[in-house]
Amino acid sequence: MASFEAEIVSYNIVLYSHFMIGTENVPAWIKLKAQSTDPAGGVTTRWEVDCRFRPDTAAVVSPDIQPPAQPGAVGRVMFQKHLREMPQIIVLLTGDEPVGEGELLAGK
Repeated sequence: MASFEAEIVSYNIVLYSHFMIGTENVPAWIKLKAQSTDPAGGVTTRWEVDCRFRPDTAAVVSPDIQPPAQPGAVGRVMFQKHLREMPQIIVLLTGDEPVGEGELLAGK
């Protein structure tokens, strides 16, 4: 199986109390964009990742990974998780945050 390394450059978290995509109930999803770069900093590969969260009792489908077909093309990754797993996925995708959002001032 091939492996790819990319940096997340942007993401959106969408929450709904009830949202349907076709016949699929999707109360939340995360959409992100990532890219790989060469040693000089040039973008070599772009990725779009779509993680749909399903109700905890719903079945989830296997991931669908479509690598870029050619240089400059966009690869796509689509997968599903249960809604109860959303906090862990957000932490996994977002990683460390820079200092400056007030966390250090909370104890003063």
